[in-house]
Order: sequence, then structure tokens, then C-alpha cells
Amino acid sequence: MRRVVYGMEAVITTDDVADAVMELAAALANLKTTVRLSMPIAADRDPGHDVVDILVGPGIPVLTEPAAWHGAEPDFSTSATMLRMHPAYPYRQPSAGEGLSVRAETSARPLPPVYGEDWDPDLHGY
Repeated sequence: MRRVVYGMEAVITTDDVADAVMELAAALANLKTTVRLSMPIAADRDPGHDVVDILVGPGIPVLTEPAAWHGAEPDFSTSATMLRMHPAYPYRQPSAGEGLSVRAETSARPLPPVYGEDWDPDLHGY
């Protein structure tokens, strides 16, 4: 389990989710884009988990550190997979020596968000 420190607050989530959030935060900073992410967290009360929304992007510091946890870890694998499916998530490029026959121009890579010329961020859309 990892503690994610964001602003003046800290929440606890699984290693898998914390890793996905950190990778996505670095990619979004490189793309100079900010997005709102939903992240599952472990909670002391029933049902034992909750969801928080955080803004991630350039200039927004996020820190993770190991956290003590007693009991069974919650299964947040679906949420970690959804975070990794974000268009900006960085995918590793296969090297030629790995035996993969993937051409560089067709391999997976993050795409920048698509905004039209009439995009109005105050209206969250068009």
C-alpha cells in the first residue's frame, strides 16, 4: 500500500494505483495538460474503500510513499487498468531486440488531447 500526498492531504491506495497515477502525472506534465482523475482509496469505515477526484498536470505536485496497512489489501486492479487506459498514459516502446515485430509508426503511444479552435475551458467544452 502507498500513501499519496496531494496538497495538504494524504490518502492510501494500492501500489498499482499509485504507480499508475504517478506515471500519468509525469506524462500529463510533459504534455502540459491538466485532467481530473478518479482514484480509489482505502478507508477505515464501511465499505472499506472510497473514491477521490484529483487534478493532475504540470505544476501540481504529487508524492507517494510506503504506507503501513493491516489486513487484506483492497482490489483496485480495475481502477489501475482504467488509469492506464487514459490516452496520455505513457506506453513503453518495444526495442528491436525483444523479438517483437511491431513497426515504430504503428506502436502504441500517448496522444495529446484534441481541442477544437472553439474550445472554451470555462464551459468545459464547446
